[in-house]
Amino acid sequence: MFDQLRERITREHVVWFVVSFVLATMLWGWVTDRQDPIQTRRFADISVEVPPLSNTLQVVNELQPALVEITGPRSVVEEVTRGEVAASLDMSEITAPGTYSVPVEATVPEDVRDASVEPRELQVQVEATASRTFPLTIERPTDTTDPRNVSTITPDVSVVTVSGPAPAVGRVDRVVLPIDLAQNAADFTASFEPLAVDAQRQPISDVEVLPQSVSAFVQVETRGKTVSVVPQTGGSPAEGHSVIQRTVVPQAVVVDGPPDILNDLLFVETAPVDISGTTESVMERVELRGLPTGVTVVDPAAGTVDVTVVIQEIGVEQELTDQPIAPVGLGAGLTARIEPENVTVVIDAPRDMLRTMGAGDVQIRVDLTGSGPGSYEIAPDVLVPQGVTWIGTTPETVLVVIGPSATPGSGTATPGPP
Repeated sequence: MFDQLRERITREHVVWFVVSFVLATMLWGWVTDRQDPIQTRRFADISVEVPPLSNTLQVVNELQPALVEITGPRSVVEEVTRGEVAASLDMSEITAPGTYSVPVEATVPEDVRDASVEPRELQVQVEATASRTFPLTIERPTDTTDPRNVSTITPDVSVVTVSGPAPAVGRVDRVVLPIDLAQNAADFTASFEPLAVDAQRQPISDVEVLPQSVSAFVQVETRGKTVSVVPQTGGSPAEGHSVIQRTVVPQAVVVDGPPDILNDLLFVETAPVDISGTTESVMERVELRGLPTGVTVVDPAAGTVDVTVVIQEIGVEQELTDQPIAPVGLGAGLTARIEPENVTVVIDAPRDMLRTMGAGDVQIRVDLTGSGPGSYEIAPDVLVPQGVTWIGTTPETVLVVIGPSATPGSGTATPGPP
């Protein structure tokens, strides 16, 4: 059977089979390329990673970023994100300090057909790693003009560890903790950064200091005298408006200077807050002005305060006559007679508000809650809208006579006050 099959398969058949396979493969490749063509993308400024070396070695020079180029089907290449592209050094042959040319390798997703990286090699400088401990040296503020005195500084650690390239660690003379008072005028706790310096007090940036920050309690003593602050304004508000109130925060500050001048100093003034033509309240942060020669502000250290000037429209007194009085809270089965039934009320309000006020905006009531039959002399309650001030009522009191209703159950029972 196999012999018969072999006789039927001639060389011509084999040739046709090979040609058909090649044509089919070429056709498949052509169709695939048309539907999903090959594409190239570039990723610039890829940071070159350095794999861990032994505990006694480290790379000390800066490495230039790499350019990674990937090639593959468009459907694959377009989906690659920057986070999936990496470049690293092949440090497998580095075992001792020195300068080396090291291959750069690209890492890309598996579906990418080809990847290349530039530069292909980078020069690295490898040095031995060293570590030393140093006592922490406190560096106090040196500004002699600052009236604040630092009495004690208590850090939470007294010894730090410096590590890095052996030559750089060898240049470290000491580790200092610079204390910055910032705006603090009283005791405070803050974190400060320890600094490794050489014998000339120049920072050494190639080393790492641990811990990287040190918390310290700083006790601050402030010289000087506490005096009041008087807010000042400039200009006048718009016509029909007036200044109702001036406030300042803080109300007192600490100043320092010659003792004989401080003895006579009772207050300080702010720079004027301009209220010219304004119709609304103004809040502004201003400096203190007019300090005597040699006197400075210690607290607040910025020498500024917040001034608020409250401005309102000037009110107009208005007399409202024949205002009816309403009883409230009268019990069931009772009736009340009020003498007089109407009163005159004097209010103060801005002109615009007076123009828009209508009947019922001002209410006069007598509260009869819990009152039984009898005669009572009561001062009416006057309810006015927000922005309106009640000044007085004439007469100030009224006579209220409470008695039973003529018909049981027909008494007027009004709801209690809201």
